[in-house]
Amino acid sequence: MLNMWDEPINKCPVCGADLVITRLTCPNCGTGISSIFSLSGFVNLEPAHIEFIKVFIKCHGNIKEVERELGISYPTVKNRLNEIIRAMGYEVEQEKVQSKILDEIGSRTISINRAIKLLKKLGLSSKSKEGIMEERMKILRMLEEGKITADEAAKLLDALKEEPKRPHRMFISPHDVIDDVMDSVSHIVKGVSESIKGKLRGEPVIESSLKPRLIVKSLSGDISLETWDKDRIYAEGESLRKLETEDELTIKSLSGDIEVKLPKLNNLQIGTLSSSIEGDVLANKINAKTLSGDIDLEIKAIEEGDFESKSGDVTLAINPNSNLAIEASSFSGEVRCKLDVEIIKQEDNLLKCNLNEPKGKLIIRSISGDIVLDAL
Repeated sequence: MLNMWDEPINKCPVCGADLVITRLTCPNCGTGISSIFSLSGFVNLEPAHIEFIKVFIKCHGNIKEVERELGISYPTVKNRLNEIIRAMGYEVEQEKVQSKILDEIGSRTISINRAIKLLKKLGLSSKSKEGIMEERMKILRMLEEGKITADEAAKLLDALKEEPKRPHRMFISPHDVIDDVMDSVSHIVKGVSESIKGKLRGEPVIESSLKPRLIVKSLSGDISLETWDKDRIYAEGESLRKLETEDELTIKSLSGDIEVKLPKLNNLQIGTLSSSIEGDVLANKINAKTLSGDIDLEIKAIEEGDFESKSGDVTLAINPNSNLAIEASSFSGEVRCKLDVEIIKQEDNLLKCNLNEPKGKLIIRSISGDIVLDAL
């Protein structure tokens, strides 16, 4: 028999329907109130969920501390959090975003390549089995209706298997980073706007001789870079504009992705608003900025660099023979270094170190993204 302090059950033991509370009684004076009272969302939680919440609160919501306290991995922590969110009747935000991405694929408001990148970043490991099946069925329906090809469907299904990335944490003032990023982005917007005034439709291919300085700007498309052994610069895109002087070449894209093949450069500047920067580069000085995209570059040679992203991750694979003083910081993300460096100062979201005998400086900043430094 239940005693007066037993936790209430929320399901009927006979038919499985939700139960309601119909009477409240004061244990001191015996006063009773009869009505229909709903159970709180916490009643739907299992004992294991309650224990997890206690640990989560004890660790002040720090997932790394929860991992250490319970001896479990980051994906497992995320899975349990999302189980609790669903049990309390809420919708997991990540699942809403994934569903929206697939809807945009069907309406062709987003490219397949961009969708795959976003889905890989979100991951599916924290979704319910029903949610996973629903997303897979949505992809298969698009294939059946002819909205996507079999190859695209296979890539999308594969993207859904990726593990989600770690959450972002940090405790330094973001004001300087925000100001710098927004100032850089405003220059990108201004440059692209000027090109729109001159000519709405650009060229699909641009070729040029080697210049001391190359500037690549994109409003909404990814920028892909590839080094080659030719002494020329080659770019492909949907609508490209070229501005050229004796010492400088500027390539601007009004829409769509840009693919650029380039030799070793003296000075390379890259900027985009809402997309990513990726590939491999070989330059003495590199400056790369994006507002909401990732930066993922293999740097074969560099003497000086400045990399910034407001809400994206920055991943750099650097030639271990480079001679650099490195400063990396993120407001709410982690900074991880796999290079063999001399550590000067290191925290979860801050790193100052030297790679060999520093002759130049490498600065990496983000607000809500992770920063990863690796050896090429």
